[in-house]
Parts: sequence; structure tokens; C-alpha cells
Amino acid sequence: MNNWQKQFTAARLNAAAACYGIAGERIAKVGGFENLVYSMNLDDGNVILRVTHDSHRTERQVQAELNFVAHLAERGVHVCKPLPSPSGRLLELLPSEDGTFLLTAFERAPGGHVHGGHPEWNESLFREWGRITGLMHACALNYSVPKGEPDRITQDEPPYDPASAELSSEMLMLHQAFKKYEDRISRLPRSGESYGMCHRDLHQGNFHADGGVIYAFDFDDCGYDYFVQDIAMAVYYAATFPQWSTPAGSREQTTEAANRFFAGFMEGYNKVHRIEPYWMKQLPLFIEKRRIDLCMILREEWSAGTEGQRNWLRWNWSGIAEGQPCMDLQLG
Repeated sequence: MNNWQKQFTAARLNAAAACYGIAGERIAKVGGFENLVYSMNLDDGNVILRVTHDSHRTERQVQAELNFVAHLAERGVHVCKPLPSPSGRLLELLPSEDGTFLLTAFERAPGGHVHGGHPEWNESLFREWGRITGLMHACALNYSVPKGEPDRITQDEPPYDPASAELSSEMLMLHQAFKKYEDRISRLPRSGESYGMCHRDLHQGNFHADGGVIYAFDFDDCGYDYFVQDIAMAVYYAATFPQWSTPAGSREQTTEAANRFFAGFMEGYNKVHRIEPYWMKQLPLFIEKRRIDLCMILREEWSAGTEGQRNWLRWNWSGIAEGQPCMDLQLG
């Protein structure tokens, strides 16, 4: 949990509720990782309230995110649009003694989460996942920042700074591996056909499925990136975390799941957008970068986790140290 999340007290929750004209008891926490996420019972229905802090995202960054989501919604992409407060603002500010809390209400996505073992976790879902990703990329080609509005720039940073903290030998190895992949990716060409605004985190935790249709949300990590980044995120999470509590713990498992998923995903993607074969060859770079980044994050989160979680971390540390990829993807 981020330190700012601990500062969002019951009194601040009541103040947030007042921004939307309701009492605090009509708001219930439903989750969140980098942000706090609540269900908010308004007179005209339930909506989602996201709370972040300007130490995580600045006001300008959130505004840029909302502009991009609006662009996608206007072009028929199934996304959860931001909703205005009674004051007509899409972004409410709640000052505190240590910065500002940023509040945004969003439409609630119909349907629910789908994961491995769910009846809808199948090729039809994978194709729809690819289709909505490709549609976002097609829309991004025509996206321009509204006049006078802020742009959204993205730069990945590892979760720990090796220059400012005492790191274990494992964490230092992960940092070095992350930098190696980051340097290789930074040298790739950036063209209008392969680079633009992306969701950057469209795994199965960030969409609902309803009747075969995917509704995407949580654009908190959106920004300018290679389109293949979105494909890599989908492949990695679908193959490694089909069920969050029991991640795939071997290269054989991830390979089998990845290739099944990738075939369906790209079938849907190619119906609405095309990506050059060159970029498909770069896909393993992005998959491994995410693998390393996640290992650094989960090392702390899972330090007191289950034996299965600790085994998963050990398997990945060993593979990364030896330069062994987490999967063998058939790129065609």
C-alpha cells in the first residue's frame, strides 16, 4: 500500500462523498492497487469513484488520461467514461496537508471479471480482447491532444532506485536486467503506425466481460508507448496469471497458455488493426521487461505470501538471471 493511501481516512472519505452530494456511508471500498477504488451509490445508480494522490499522478496527468478515454468513447470503444460531479467537474480536488487527493467518478462496467476456469475464458474472449486492443490502437492513430489541454507522457521506472537504497543481490540483478531490456526497447524506431497513446495495462483485472463484449477501464497507466506493449501485457498476464492466486510456475505452462491465447487475440486484433511483422518479433522484449518489473514489485508484496507465490518468485529470479525467457511464443 502506498503511504498516501493510509492518509485517506474516514473523514476524507466523507469529504469525498460530499463532493458528489452524498453521505459517506453510501460509498464502499471495492479494491485498488496503485489507487483506491470505491463503489458510490448515487440517486441515479452506482458508479465507481477512483481516488489517487498527486504524488502518484499529477492533476495534469489525470486530465490527459480523461481526454484520451473520451476520445476512445466517442469512437465507439467500450470504455468506462468519466462522469461529472454535481458541480460539473470531471476531476474533483481534495487538498490535504501533504498534497492533494484527486477524485474521479466513472461509469460502472457491465458484467464482471473473467479469469481462467471461468466459462467465458475461451477463444471467443481472447478474440474480443484482441479486437478492443486493436480498436484502441486504430483510434490512437487519429488522436491529438485537445487544444490547451495537457499531454500524457509515459516513462517507465523500476519500482526501486538502486542508487538510493540497499538492495539484495536478487534485486540488484533484477534492476540490471530491467535496464538491459529498457535500453534495447528505447532504441526501437518510433513511427506513427507503431507508437502512440496506449492503455498499457489491459490485463483481465482491468476489464469486465458481458455477453462476449469487453468493457475496458483503469487507464491510470496510459501513455505514449509502442503498440506492441499492449499486446505483450495481454499475452503475459493471460499466460502467467489466468488465476491471480495460482500463477503459472513453469515455462511449459506459460508457453502452452500463451500460444493458445496469442492465436485468438491476434485473430481479433487483425480484424480492426494491423501491426507489421517486425513488431511481432520484438514482442518477447516487452514480455520479459514486464516479467522483470512485476518480479520487483511482487518481491515486497509476496514476501509473506504462500509457498506457491514464493516458489513462483524463485523460478522467475532463476530464469531472469540465466537469461531464460518465461515462455516460447510462436510468432508465426
